[in-house]
Amino acid sequence: MKVLFLGTSAAEWYPAPWCRCKHCTSARLHGGRDIRAHSSAVIVHDILIDMPPDVVVSANRHGVDLTKIRIILVTHPHDDHFNPRLLLMRRPPSKIDGKPVGPRVSNLEEVLVCASAQTIKLLKESLSSSLEELKVEAMSLEPFKWTVLRTKSKVLPLPANHMKRSGEAFIYVIEEDGKKLLYAVDTGPLSNEVIMALKEVSLDLVVCEATIGLLSAPHPIEHMSIETAKRLRSKLVDLGVITPQTPFVLTHISPHWFPPYHEIAEELERQGLILAYDGMVIEV
Repeated sequence: MKVLFLGTSAAEWYPAPWCRCKHCTSARLHGGRDIRAHSSAVIVHDILIDMPPDVVVSANRHGVDLTKIRIILVTHPHDDHFNPRLLLMRRPPSKIDGKPVGPRVSNLEEVLVCASAQTIKLLKESLSSSLEELKVEAMSLEPFKWTVLRTKSKVLPLPANHMKRSGEAFIYVIEEDGKKLLYAVDTGPLSNEVIMALKEVSLDLVVCEATIGLLSAPHPIEHMSIETAKRLRSKLVDLGVITPQTPFVLTHISPHWFPPYHEIAEELERQGLILAYDGMVIEV
């Protein structure tokens, strides 16, 4: 399984566009891995996790051909993770006086969008064209139920500790050709029910959010810090879900609480954590 991180920031980007805090200022000065786009990832070149508004720029920057995407897994409908308008760009052009007007698209193969029932409902309501016209198939996933996406590929959606009142947010266990990945973005600490579900799974790679970085005080935000991510890693090791050698990657980074890459990545590595950056590829 090969995973390419197209973006690794939280909703405000990194650096945030209107912020002059020390983290944003340092990131602007250093550039490179300190600069982050909205979080999304590609698996095996044709499975896209989340579709934020800047995914087109991120895909072009990192050599991903979006015309080859066949499956889109949506974690939740916040606009830094899912921009349905991008699917409207699949609409064939209309004609005025016999001449095509509108988006220019080639012959498209169908793309499958998978998400919670609430997210799929929002998708359908937000589009001015039919899914059939856009060559989009929408699949509502059930939490705690494995769903086959295609040969050698299936997904286990689990409730995220995020958007809890609406129940629209998922984290995913994704299996591809026998390898299993946990993609846990956006979420606070996982519920006991989710931990027990993971107990039945042997993971080859964990991608975990750490939005609030060094923040340790109690907070109302449904996200993880570095410390809560470390506690999750320890719990999964204790349960035998992963080993101490299993790659454990941190993503979805906010500049308000998380230092830039060049300041903290090496220290995190000494703690057994890999700090993701835009364009990073990890293979298991």
